[in-house]
Amino acid sequence: MGDLQQQLGEAFQNVAVALINGIPDGWTGAELNIAVHTGGDDVTLEHTICTMEEPAKYVEPPEDLTSAVIEFFLLCARAKQGWLSLSLKVEVDEQEDWSTEAEMGYPEEDQPLRLPTSLDAASIRCTSNMPRRPFDPSVMSAGFRRLLVQHAAMGVEKQAELGDLLGDNYDWDADLEHGKLTLGDKLHCKVRLLGSASESSHAWRWVWADESSGFSDEMLSLANQIKKLGEQHDIWEFTTPQIELSRISKPYLAVVACGLAHADVVFWATHDGGADLLVGNCPAARERLSQTTTRVIRVLKQTVNVMGDVVDHRKMALNYLKQKGYKGKEEGHELRITSPEGDPLTITFDDEGRLATIQANASS
Repeated sequence: MGDLQQQLGEAFQNVAVALINGIPDGWTGAELNIAVHTGGDDVTLEHTICTMEEPAKYVEPPEDLTSAVIEFFLLCARAKQGWLSLSLKVEVDEQEDWSTEAEMGYPEEDQPLRLPTSLDAASIRCTSNMPRRPFDPSVMSAGFRRLLVQHAAMGVEKQAELGDLLGDNYDWDADLEHGKLTLGDKLHCKVRLLGSASESSHAWRWVWADESSGFSDEMLSLANQIKKLGEQHDIWEFTTPQIELSRISKPYLAVVACGLAHADVVFWATHDGGADLLVGNCPAARERLSQTTTRVIRVLKQTVNVMGDVVDHRKMALNYLKQKGYKGKEEGHELRITSPEGDPLTITFDDEGRLATIQANASS
């Protein structure tokens, strides 16, 4: 028993050292929090590292810390000292010496920790519970922002039309080997895969980044074309293999891809762990696109709601109206335009260039 206690002490010390070594420059301390989740033969250690000041800053746990945590938990289980939670705080003083403070949470006596009889390091899963950072539009490249302004409204319209056509409850099936997507019983689409957004890594990954994906050249063609465009115009969003979702927006990526591909359908195919972005053609969806001025006004308002101030409202509206066949001119804060059917439309912008009012005298 004495040897085991010594091993426990050494294992705990390894956890503390790994935590200290994993602290980013500029931090004067950190707190490691671990929660144990059990079920059947599964054991998961959920851990986070953050500063002790508010608002807290977080960092992904390094691999050597994860290994040390697993070893310490295993030894505690062998010593019948299995815990449900662990909080370890480390802090440096003025003499640059580190101090540690630990607190463990144990199960109630009448509810012992139930662990698999064959528990070993391979059967323990460690996950990071680091809070997800929201998307920061300031990091967008100038090229991506230009494409967003150009394609935002048309992409929003196509997604809205698809939603109206399918409703809330529908089945879908994707055959990526043959590039086919079926939505409900109405739409049969020819699609290509661009990449996947992962829940666990909170990141977007382009399909061309996985050399062993096994997909056909045709399935990869659109993603490769977009990558080439990024190389030509310095758009890092198109050339970076994997991007944290705090640096790229799924809705923005979807509408830009839809515009670049001249697609009828853009669809997030959800699955365990994330979603695949599929873009393709569908004649039935294309026929649904409305040309009425009422619909155009609705799309402009929806686009402003989705994009906020990330896009220039005036440029966004001009691009969309040109794509819809409208003609007209700019007069100060106003756009005075006419639909292909002859319906007049006046759009007013405020001093900041944001869409303020839309007035129409539509015949339909």
